[in-house]
Amino acid sequence: MENQYFEDASQPKANEDEIIKRIKECEMVVDKLEHDAVWQIVIQDATRWKEQVDSVWQEIEDPAKLMRARVIKTAYNHIIDLPNKYRQNLLSLEQSLKKENEIEKDYED
Repeated sequence: MENQYFEDASQPKANEDEIIKRIKECEMVVDKLEHDAVWQIVIQDATRWKEQVDSVWQEIEDPAKLMRARVIKTAYNHIIDLPNKYRQNLLSLEQSLKKENEIEKDYED
């Protein structure tokens, strides 16, 4: 019997193998991005470009151009924050796997 109060029906529940596979993928991305010289250049460039957008806000009067500048800044922020997003996903998945294992142990007892 399912308890909809505690389960999010909008998301299909991943099985343990899928979670473990995704954890390994996130670990690879985090390890690679943290130590990759090319990625560090991309981060530096995106940070510089974001700062350039920030420096011209007050000069943009056209609402359409202002909206494009906001979209561009959001995209740069997303690029800059990618390693963090993978790290957070990794931590979330590890907690999910830990909870799943604790629940299984509770049922076994």
